[in-house]
Amino acid sequence: MRLLFILILGVFSLFGARMDQEYINELEAYLTSRSFPIKGLFYKYDFNGNGEIEYNEWIYESVKTHKLYRLLGTEPTDINVFGFKEIEGVNLNGKDPNGFFVFIDFPLDRGERRKFSWIYLSMRNGCVYKLMGSTPDHHFDYLCFGNHCCDSSLTFEVEDGKASIVYRDFSRFQNIVDREDTEGFAWRLYRYGNRLFVADGSNGLVIFTIRENGHLDREYHLPLDGEQLYDLALDSQGKYAYLADGKGGIVVVDLKERKEVNRYLQGREVSRVVLDPSGKYLFAIVDEAEMVLFDVDGGELKNMRKLPVCTNPLDIYFCGEDMLVVDGCSGLMLWNSEDPLHPTLTVLYEATDLKNLTTYNGRYIIATTWKGDELVIYDSQERVGRRVTLPFPVQKGVVGDDGYLYTLDRSSSISVWSLDDPMSPKLVRKIYLPYPAVDLLIDSDASVAYVAEGGDGVLVIELP
Repeated sequence: MRLLFILILGVFSLFGARMDQEYINELEAYLTSRSFPIKGLFYKYDFNGNGEIEYNEWIYESVKTHKLYRLLGTEPTDINVFGFKEIEGVNLNGKDPNGFFVFIDFPLDRGERRKFSWIYLSMRNGCVYKLMGSTPDHHFDYLCFGNHCCDSSLTFEVEDGKASIVYRDFSRFQNIVDREDTEGFAWRLYRYGNRLFVADGSNGLVIFTIRENGHLDREYHLPLDGEQLYDLALDSQGKYAYLADGKGGIVVVDLKERKEVNRYLQGREVSRVVLDPSGKYLFAIVDEAEMVLFDVDGGELKNMRKLPVCTNPLDIYFCGEDMLVVDGCSGLMLWNSEDPLHPTLTVLYEATDLKNLTTYNGRYIIATTWKGDELVIYDSQERVGRRVTLPFPVQKGVVGDDGYLYTLDRSSSISVWSLDDPMSPKLVRKIYLPYPAVDLLIDSDASVAYVAEGGDGVLVIELP
């Protein structure tokens, strides 16, 4: 049955296209994970001058060229699927647009469907409409969400020529146990006992107490002088925290006194800090160009030296006593700690596109790539590595205590992978989120996960 949405879309005539729930879930996760340049503005216009708007009496204004086109002003073709015809002599008299037209290039819109990978954003009701195609008589076909041709759970914001798609509320996410706005940008999470530490960007350090079922109570907030707090490490007694405070350098905080006690490398950009398992050494990535090593003496850091060989360090990860490093120039590297005063790095797997590390079972090293379309998995016993092509891009991987690999996807989702065959992970399920995740902690019993969502704070989600 053809649907006429006169009150919502003016006089666009719509058919309701139905897709499976997976398509809808992936679409929403994709739309809420990025901003999109607005390609065109839509206006109603009475071409016939009869006081009524017919179904093709719409004007499209190109944001790039400011040229005006009549919708369905000419016969649609494979090249001009909307039948746009350039028009002149029309004065819109400063009218506000009725809506925005946005090309989204959704990955699941493959082949012929890619030309219809557009959304319409209605200024009247704030709804998001996903175009799916057109009928033989040139009416547009929009995706059905239940009984409606708009996704009523979504709305949009427009700023600086870009549209951001956001959820109206979080009611559809039944797995959210708790949600905390940290005021800054939640980059990294660290758990110690029943406390959750958040490296919260320009807001500094935020600490929560973890209650039953993962609920969070804010304990206190420690502002810092640096531009961005990116990362943190804690000593084994939970007395000192070592913070990567961006241009503020490395900050040592006495957690019992709740105050800063020392600061090092101020003016240098420190993005990553890691303590070795013994707690004797602190490693830091500085200026995205070098890695340095300190001896740790409580609240003091001593004897700084630069690690040789490592020319473009991106991530550090300890697997037992072994320290692994991702180097942007060399690949996956192993730190030789036999002589801590003169450490060396050995290349395990050569690559120039590795990004983040995690490990499984003390044997397998799993790395994400900058492009995100592959995992690199290295078997440290067999000393062989292979690349695994992914069906969608990911940005980071975390192996939980439950033995599953959790990937933080580029869209607003977390994917869960079985490692029954560690060299060939198998997708088990997806967990959809309001926004893309930046960091993730899996509780020891795998019942809940703590998710850093950047500018949207921290979520606690119940795991299925």
